Amino acid sequence: MTRRRSRRKPKLTTIYFDKSQLVEKELQDKITLWMLRVIINLGGHKEFIDNKKNFRNDKIAYFLDTGEYVDMDEDDYNRQDPINILKSNLKKLEKRKRFTSSKILTKNIKQTSKLMNLNTYEEQILEFSILLHQYDILDDTMGFLGSSLNSSQVKKIISDILQIPRKGVDNAFSSRSKFSKSSIITIDKSDINSFRRKLEPISDEFFDNMLNLDEDISEMIKDSVRSCEKGDLNLKDYTHIKKDIDILVPYLKSAIDENKLGVNILLYGLPGTGKTELAKTIAKTLKVNLFEVSYANEDDEAIDGKKRLKAYKTAQALLVNQKTILMYDEAEDIFESSSGGFFAPPSRQRDKAWINRVLETNTIPTIWITNNIRSIDNALVRRFNICIELPIPTKSKREEIIRNYSDNILDKKTIQKLSLNNDIAPALINSTAKVVNAIETDDKTQAFTHILNNTLKAQGYKGIKENS
Repeated sequence: MTRRRSRRKPKLTTIYFDKSQLVEKELQDKITLWMLRVIINLGGHKEFIDNKKNFRNDKIAYFLDTGEYVDMDEDDYNRQDPINILKSNLKKLEKRKRFTSSKILTKNIKQTSKLMNLNTYEEQILEFSILLHQYDILDDTMGFLGSSLNSSQVKKIISDILQIPRKGVDNAFSSRSKFSKSSIITIDKSDINSFRRKLEPISDEFFDNMLNLDEDISEMIKDSVRSCEKGDLNLKDYTHIKKDIDILVPYLKSAIDENKLGVNILLYGLPGTGKTELAKTIAKTLKVNLFEVSYANEDDEAIDGKKRLKAYKTAQALLVNQKTILMYDEAEDIFESSSGGFFAPPSRQRDKAWINRVLETNTIPTIWITNNIRSIDNALVRRFNICIELPIPTKSKREEIIRNYSDNILDKKTIQKLSLNNDIAPALINSTAKVVNAIETDDKTQAFTHILNNTLKAQGYKGIKENS
């Protein structure tokens, strides 16, 4: 019987396959090693090359130097042939003692490790997790292990791929581990899923920044925790709560200087009373950094309470060595005590216990802000070191604030008229003044009132009669 002649495509496709299109050169060997361990050691070859010799993913075949078999007629080779090549390549890589990595990633992992005191195993897991979420070819290879993995299977796979003792992996993801406390990376225990989906980062942006951004660690988490600009007000603008300020400022100074744990301040009051500006003013007064746990992403879409809590935990871990205060604005999303809130039954008691631990052990002083004090359970209120209500300033105080921050644009009559409106926040006066001063107009007072009026309406507040 005459053997059918091979119908090979030109081998140039294999010879000149550019791996750097998929993975940077310095990472290729390390990622190749992990992929081969998945395919050979963990049985991924059963999915990679089926019994009919069909390759599930041609790019992976080319990347792993078996691309020529993709181009061959299936009658011209045995299924074991490409598998033998993969085994041979794995054997060579296993003999290697050192592998290169991304310089930026290595630097950022060392920076993170220093802040969090990670051990060698945790550093390896963090590096693997970042590369898994950043490179499709590694993620696709992990897919050969199935889409219905439980947490125990995920830990075993990590142990096998990274050659880390199983106990080391278990410790890295325990409830008291640095990963769990910071939420930088966790294993989703709620359901079975694919490997990548089980291994959850604080955010994809954080992993991307770790691989590509050569900046301070605060820049790595800027999508979740953002540095606040300095406030425009001063403590003298809060004389209507002077007794509270006289206690709050020295207490926070002492907490920062002595690195006290469990320092939490609650500011509450109606919208527009200056709670956020007060946090900024305090940070400016104490000459410390103020970071805000974001409540919206870069597309201005709301971030849910669970993700914000993760961001808060991450900030606690990564910003601990800086002179810093955290601000958690719109805290209703986690403190909601009604049946529809984040702490809703049946998990309400467990979640309240978790929040209690946060308020007792957080490493960075935090200012929590809410417009609705009733959203916070009384048992939680008792956990705060200081609770301050910001009332609406008196009319005379509002006049003073408007006069000070309107940059001499307004006359006395206009100031008095604006002071009648309880919804005009100091920050709004300041920002409006900046706009008016940037434009050419014959009537700055009229322009000021018009801009202010439009903003109030946009916020859902009653507008001002411009000609009254």
